[in-house]
Amino acid sequence: MPERIFLFRRFSLIIVRLVLLVLLSCTSDAKKSTTKPEKKSTVKRNRVSLMDSLKFKKPTISWQKMINEGQDFYTPGDILESDKLLDKYLDNLSAAKNSSEIWKAVVEVVTGFNNLNIRNNDFIQTVEREELAEFIQVAAEVYGLKYDGDITEQWRMEW
Repeated sequence: MPERIFLFRRFSLIIVRLVLLVLLSCTSDAKKSTTKPEKKSTVKRNRVSLMDSLKFKKPTISWQKMINEGQDFYTPGDILESDKLLDKYLDNLSAAKNSSEIWKAVVEVVTGFNNLNIRNNDFIQTVEREELAEFIQVAAEVYGLKYDGDITEQWRMEW
């Protein structure tokens, strides 16, 4: 009896997947037939607005608020250097044409934070690490990288 339930569920999942595939192919065919190809300027504008929206999600924004509230976890120099690294990372992602260029941008920003953390007495602690890793990952995914796991872990040092 449990074997029949298992087979029924498995069969049901296969049916659901097939239905989804058919629906997705129908909607993508409909989009192809009703939309004109995007011009390069439109694509470029979309990438610029995407980068601008990511700039407002940088972890350094909350770090600056903490300084403004009188907390001294960070120095203005920590935030300035971190912002430069993150802005350069976003610029590199925006210019990336393929996944290997996205990976190159990831490695560059992570090694940049490694050096910054060493120079500035290990200011990156657990919370900062999680915020940075999440931002780096989300930004890479927004620009097309597909990866399951922490993309910073392989190159991160003591942060």
